[in-house]
Amino acid sequence: MKRVHWFLLAVGLALTGCGGGGVGLPPDTTPPVIQSLQVLPDGLIVSGAEILVRVTATDDRAVQTAEVVATYPDGTEGRYAMQADSGSGYRVGFIAQWDMSRATGTALRIQVVVADASGNQATAEKSLSTPLPPPESPF
Repeated sequence: MKRVHWFLLAVGLALTGCGGGGVGLPPDTTPPVIQSLQVLPDGLIVSGAEILVRVTATDDRAVQTAEVVATYPDGTEGRYAMQADSGSGYRVGFIAQWDMSRATGTALRIQVVVADASGNQATAEKSLSTPLPPPESPF
């Protein structure tokens, strides 16, 4: 029984010395890098159209999240979480929806935000053309 106590004491002391001595990774201050952004279709977009967004992004440690922020012509916003695709690729598909009667512009803005675990971010964006809003009724 005494041997067991000495053995446990020796193991405990040995493990205490394995605390790392304060040596660790330096703080992560490097943002991810977005290599490419692809939005399909790449033409005139109408409300109700299906949009596919693909991005290739890397980080010196790891990409934690990738998200699409779509700003529609009527000023509304949609947020869509991207899923890992292959390698360093991420993708998401969604239906573009906005109120044509409230449209104030003719562009759908697609912004991709990629972040790592430390909160460092990279962004890329693309604007797509949308039809002109209908004219107001004279009645």
